[in-house]
Amino acid sequence: MSSRINKKRVTVTDIAKEAGVSLKTASRALNNSPHVREEKREAVLKAAKKFNFRPNISARQLASNRSYVITHFYDNVNTDYVSKIYTGMQQACHKHGYYAVAETTDCSKRKFIEQTLDYVTAFNIDGLILSPPLCDDTALMTALKKHGIKVVLISPQETSEDDYFVFVDEEKSAFQITEHLINLGHKDIAFLGGLKSHKAALNRQKGFVAAMKQYGLNASRKTIKTGDFTMQSGHNAYVDIMKKLPEATAIFAANDEMAMGVIMAALNDGKKIPDEIAVAGYDNSRFSGLFWPSLTTVSPPVIEMADYATNLLIRLISGEAVENKKHEFVSEIILRKSTDKK
Repeated sequence: MSSRINKKRVTVTDIAKEAGVSLKTASRALNNSPHVREEKREAVLKAAKKFNFRPNISARQLASNRSYVITHFYDNVNTDYVSKIYTGMQQACHKHGYYAVAETTDCSKRKFIEQTLDYVTAFNIDGLILSPPLCDDTALMTALKKHGIKVVLISPQETSEDDYFVFVDEEKSAFQITEHLINLGHKDIAFLGGLKSHKAALNRQKGFVAAMKQYGLNASRKTIKTGDFTMQSGHNAYVDIMKKLPEATAIFAANDEMAMGVIMAALNDGKKIPDEIAVAGYDNSRFSGLFWPSLTTVSPPVIEMADYATNLLIRLISGEAVENKKHEFVSEIILRKSTDKK
């Protein structure tokens, strides 16, 4: 039987026969319907894998009135972060026969909400993944809910009872890496924050302030600066910090790009790292371990978070009842040469 099927185009009917189920059950299983017994779903998926079967996307769209497309809308200058989200989305989408799309938008534009809704309607998008700062835009979230668009959020800072989301404790992670600097003997530590529109950066600042206060150290305007997440702003911030807080022996930046800008400025200033000034970042970007000196940083599991969020979104799209609306992930502190001399 298998040799006969391999000589022609495999259809859902063939998969149903191989799995020993009805055509309707095979179709439901391939479309990830929740209304299929687990043993029958496994039989269908096993048969599909055996014959390397992939449902025709056009046929699936017509049969189910879905696009099988999930889009990540983002407004974030951190391309590494966005890339990790897309990787996680792809992992989940490939398992379920969906397509992952990344679309940039500018939330500073007056009509960006209207443009987002037009996009979702025009392309019949099945659901959205939103990350900071879009996931914290109250007006956008209200509009999406009003139009019945299914959404899962990544790292939102404010949520409602009907939101589905994944997150890490930004404040706790920032506290831990600040505490690490303090345990190394640093007392004069500066913090370089990010854009005010990114509430995650504000929570990282809260973590820094909480750690400094707990250890009886100064955390004032003199020790806190603001950047825009770019390497250039990190470079500029270092110059400003050295003017106003020349006694600083450590700087914690709210993302890796700014931390790298701080390091380059410090090296240009003739400083030895970490002997004269230690530097820590946040994100564990792809270059943080290749940079010289390699960067101590907070590593949130972004790919895993995006994978989980996309799987959750597909379950919602399929009509499955989901009890746990939120899922917490744990960040890791990656210790490297920018803070540790070993």
